[in-house]
Amino acid sequence: MRTDGRGLRWLYSSTPGFESLICGPSVNQLIAADYLVPFKLYAPAHIIHASDAGLKTTAGDYNKAQLENLVKKTLVVGDVIDTWKKHACGRRTVLFAVSVDHSKELAKAFRETGIPAAHLDGDTPMSQRQDILAEFTAGRVLVLCQHSIVTEGVDIPLIEAIQFSRPTKSLTIWFQAIGRSLRPAPGKTHAVIIDHTDTHLNLPWPDNEIPWSLDPISLKPGPGVLQCPKCRHVFRPTPSEREHNLATCPACQIKFIFVNKPRNKKGIEALSILEVLPAEFAEIIIEYNPLKLAMVQQIINIQQEKGYQKGWVYHQLKDLPELNLSLSDWQEVARRLEYKPGWAWHKWQEMQERYGLDSA
Repeated sequence: MRTDGRGLRWLYSSTPGFESLICGPSVNQLIAADYLVPFKLYAPAHIIHASDAGLKTTAGDYNKAQLENLVKKTLVVGDVIDTWKKHACGRRTVLFAVSVDHSKELAKAFRETGIPAAHLDGDTPMSQRQDILAEFTAGRVLVLCQHSIVTEGVDIPLIEAIQFSRPTKSLTIWFQAIGRSLRPAPGKTHAVIIDHTDTHLNLPWPDNEIPWSLDPISLKPGPGVLQCPKCRHVFRPTPSEREHNLATCPACQIKFIFVNKPRNKKGIEALSILEVLPAEFAEIIIEYNPLKLAMVQQIINIQQEKGYQKGWVYHQLKDLPELNLSLSDWQEVARRLEYKPGWAWHKWQEMQERYGLDSA
């Protein structure tokens, strides 16, 4: 489950990745074999419609600050408690809050109505955390309110219910959270899932059959992503691709040059594709000849001292075929002159055609 629009069939810069994917048993199969318990999913009449709220996406999920603001405006604490009483009363429940402050607020509200509840977060001291979990396991705490703690790697089979008060776009978070309650335990016939958000409407349920694949899944077009000009796949460029303004589509493997446009007044970033490169273009940045580049740097120094245009450097280099600059060398020249990588490829090609140089 990647959030950058890349699969695992291809790695970065056209490097072959994995050829086959072996899937383990599905949740349905695990439930049928009694390795997991069935679940019942409930949603109150009033839910948080995060998908329609125009929230920004950060690292594949809703922007935290905007999401917290939305939840606090639209989720009534009393509804959380009333819904729990209706569908999960008496069950050990883990509540997923939108923030640490939200978790503390909900835990306090539960306690004020006579329901034993506790709060847990990443800053809770280890000894106190162990005491809270022991009280929860023993049933002396029924509602464990927390933020980003009881998600993955937590095995408490006695968890009987999950209460979601934080929307998410992440299938990983959604499945991991629900999975805390699916562990079998003596006397446990099913798990209760309460979702106060529209997550259950937008993401698959754990028992849905999902066609897992090594192929990339396209992101939605928007700020900070690129759309391949050939296959229209949408993905997020890597830091290295941003540095060189050169991207490789993870779906069809074509290479193209792009540019970062200045952020607008709202701080929104836009990426614009400038040029699709030929199939034989190779991104080789670091293996250049230092002796040849030392001579090139002397020419660049003269250009800068005299105030000549950058193009003057190329005209000097094209009259020095004995240098026989490789594509790697030309890419380093482009970097020093602050040109795009595509310039290096075109100039290297011109030199090969002009002098019939060895392109090895």
